[in-house]
Amino acid sequence: MSSTLVEQLRAALNAARKDRDNARTLLYSTLLSDIKNREIELALQIAREELAG
Repeated sequence: MSSTLVEQLRAALNAARKDRDNARTLLYSTLLSDIKNREIELALQIAREELAG
């Protein structure tokens, strides 16, 4: 069974936190935050297009 990229990043983030690796923790949390922000942007764009008809 394969996991998604986001799941892999979350697992890597948890491992970095467990290892108390601040640089990797920052990297993975920033990547996950950017992905989430892009998902929100795309959802808003789709909603606007649907309203515009």
